[in-house]
Amino acid sequence: MYCLIRSLLKTAIKFGNYNLGFHGERVVGEYLNRLMLEGCEVFHDLQAGAKWNIDHVIVSPRGVFAVETKTRRKPDADEGHKVAFTGTDLQYPTWTDRHGLKQAADNSRWLADFLTKSTGERVKVAPVLTLPGWMINRTGKNTVSVLNPKEIRAMVLDTRLPLLDEAQRKRICFQLDQKCRNVDL
Repeated sequence: MYCLIRSLLKTAIKFGNYNLGFHGERVVGEYLNRLMLEGCEVFHDLQAGAKWNIDHVIVSPRGVFAVETKTRRKPDADEGHKVAFTGTDLQYPTWTDRHGLKQAADNSRWLADFLTKSTGERVKVAPVLTLPGWMINRTGKNTVSVLNPKEIRAMVLDTRLPLLDEAQRKRICFQLDQKCRNVDL
């Protein structure tokens, strides 16, 4: 009986974590979909390998961005919604980790390689790690931008970034369409 209860408890915790992750990705996706009104193309759940995907890809007039979402529960504390990004670590109120940083960097490298090979021209992809529900205090730098979903718009539409050629954007979007929107109906 003890083994059954333990197994059920493990399953319930696992389901709760998957549910939290699903809702976090959905919230981020809803924020990102608004970017389509501003000339961006947004792709969700780009299947990159047999067992992994890129949560979101944004093709804006200013570049290509691979967005990894990590949804974390907040502790019961007054400052329970703030995380400090030191450039190497994510310092939450009661723990420190690096969860998502390497994945975001790896995803952008894979996507840049895929798009470069499939379009025949060099494509740079900026890695983004987004933490829905958390306010981020950035105290260090990294190649990965760590942002609240509400901050992504300013980054992908930043006028200080060079414009991406319209023809290249179309070629990139065509390749992403082929990879993302291939569901048999």
